[in-house]
Amino acid sequence: MHTEVPYLDTHMEVAAALYRQRKLWVKQLEVGSHSMANLEHRQRVHVHVLSHIIDSNEAVPEKEHQLYVYLTRRLQSDDQDIQSLAYDLAREFLVGNNSQQQAACQALLDYPQTTNEDLVNLYKTNEEVRPVLFNLWRDQSILIDTAIVNTAVNHANPEIASAALRYAAGKKEFGMDVFRNSLASLTSAHEQSSIETDRLVPALWGGMLRSDPDINRKISLAIEKTSSENSEAIIRLAALSGDGDLYQLVEAWALSHPNPGLHLLALTGYKQAASFLLEYLENGREADLASRSWTWLTGQNLPMIPRMQLVSDGHNPAPESVAEVPLVPDYSQAVSWWHQQKDHWPDETRKISGEILSDDNLLKRARQFCGLYGQDVRDLSALSLGEPLCISSKTWVINQEIIFNELSRQLQGQSETSREVSHA
Repeated sequence: MHTEVPYLDTHMEVAAALYRQRKLWVKQLEVGSHSMANLEHRQRVHVHVLSHIIDSNEAVPEKEHQLYVYLTRRLQSDDQDIQSLAYDLAREFLVGNNSQQQAACQALLDYPQTTNEDLVNLYKTNEEVRPVLFNLWRDQSILIDTAIVNTAVNHANPEIASAALRYAAGKKEFGMDVFRNSLASLTSAHEQSSIETDRLVPALWGGMLRSDPDINRKISLAIEKTSSENSEAIIRLAALSGDGDLYQLVEAWALSHPNPGLHLLALTGYKQAASFLLEYLENGREADLASRSWTWLTGQNLPMIPRMQLVSDGHNPAPESVAEVPLVPDYSQAVSWWHQQKDHWPDETRKISGEILSDDNLLKRARQFCGLYGQDVRDLSALSLGEPLCISSKTWVINQEIIFNELSRQLQGQSETSREVSHA
């Protein structure tokens, strides 16, 4: 077998390694889209080479990254029988253990079937796999029967309901009605001892994307009724909203949860956040976190400089060499920038990387970056545009770029129309 494809084992090892690297990069704070696209291209090349030779006696691997390669090389095979069996196996693994589910989901996302019928049948016959399928359909941006979604969002199983709500929130075809029952507990006159945040967060997000006129009050109530330890996802929505009253709640939470509170504060985009971050940069508390958040908000990369230790004691001896001196972000540069910019930054203006939050600026940055910060920019862009982007960070960057290009054309068309009207 190995003689037909030179370095077959190497292709398999590299393809598996690239899968693992890609998965790690998606979870990092910030990764350039160009770098991610290059990695994915290399991954596809190795899978394509491997798809030309399939050993029917090859054992199914147990490790996630190896299983992904096992499945995808068969999903890419020119032999329709091999391809069909691979899809059957991938669907079987959707009901498997976590590693099997992860590999199967990514394989079906990267190399989907031309029809969704088999997955819908699986959904109808196996309740256990329904949350997995909703997550997959959301990432694939596939529109499924609205009756299935409407039934699932009110399901007694909170895992199914929350997955269905996350799916519906990201699809333009669903209106506010889908989210009303899940949000009703917030405005109910009856006291509730606990709030199901798994349902609540996607329902709030769905309301934000659909311009619910009461959404900011609902977010405030959700924060009030949720313990501080469990409210991070709701605080993030408050930060994304850009509401002035909610800003105070984000700032209060950041005081006790600097990680990720300082970033969420920067996510608001407000001048107040810059002033708050300066305090952390000055006194050294969470200075590295504050520096990253400062860059997100202002666009200024602070250099790292040695922290001078003027006093030495027996517990903290002075460093013996320059290499041992701790480095901290240069607070003086941040102060200098702040003095130059603060009088030109209106209190109500939101910024990202020093640029005003606009459709064009957000879309430009959204297509530049992947990772967790990349998702933040995409969510800000969706709110700015007033509708879901329908772009999953788990799909190929080349597929994401197609949607970004279409959005850019739409914005350009709106801009040209506005100019024509203004000159009329």
